[in-house]
Amino acid sequence: RLFFLGGMTGSNQTTLAVEVLDTASGQWSSGPALPQGKLQGFGNSACVAGGRLYISGLSGEVHRLAADESGWETVTKLRQRRFFHRLIALTD
Repeated sequence: RLFFLGGMTGSNQTTLAVEVLDTASGQWSSGPALPQGKLQGFGNSACVAGGRLYISGLSGEVHRLAADESGWETVTKLRQRRFFHRLIALTD
């Protein structure tokens, strides 16, 4: 699956929307909205580790998609907040 996480709408508004493309079937579905933040889903970074999706925004909080994919859980906070940064999984 391919996850589209936040960003900007066609009308230049920030969005917390999560859209998921099932690459096998070509079907789209909506995922749980991103956690609220100062920039409302803009400038996030994400990666997958251990088969789980992680995302971090300007707040510095790192969130993980819940195992049942119903929402986001806060797992840690970066030492320093980042904007347009990259998350990299070093191990599973």
